[in-house]
Amino acid sequence: MMTNQPDPVAPVAAPQQSAADIMTALAEASAINKDLFARNKEVLFAALASAGIDTVNVEFDGQGDSGQISSLVALNHGTDIALPAQKIDFSELVEDKTSRGSNNTRTERRSLTLQDAIEEMVYAKLSESHGGWENDDGAFGTFVFTVAEQIIKLEYNERYTSYEYSTHEF
Repeated sequence: MMTNQPDPVAPVAAPQQSAADIMTALAEASAINKDLFARNKEVLFAALASAGIDTVNVEFDGQGDSGQISSLVALNHGTDIALPAQKIDFSELVEDKTSRGSNNTRTERRSLTLQDAIEEMVYAKLSESHGGWENDDGAFGTFVFTVAEQIIKLEYNERYTSYEYSTHEF
């Protein structure tokens, strides 16, 4: 007796990449991200300057596998001012999932409010410079965006649990 069963399909092997290919792709992505950061920073600082903002202070805090921005304050000569609602174009490197098994990336442009752009930049730089800042005892600190000099300064404080052990025999 014959049964209608589908023909077995041979598994499709995933494309293989060498370690050298992976390292080359990572180096290229890193160079692109560095360039995108410089362009995004320039766009952000131009928008802050045109809004009359000379400094932005962003405080963050994290611990126990959770972290967040606790305050974001824009200043003009030491006086708090509201961030305008205007949007700016930010670029980022994203994985291109148009072809299966591909590790290609592409640049994507998004329109973000100034607050969202600042927060995105803060989280990106925290992850880049202190990955895991929100884990365990965590960390806290402040990002200071100085518009005139186009500098972003990170003041970072890491928490840790410490103990001292001693033993004595008398």
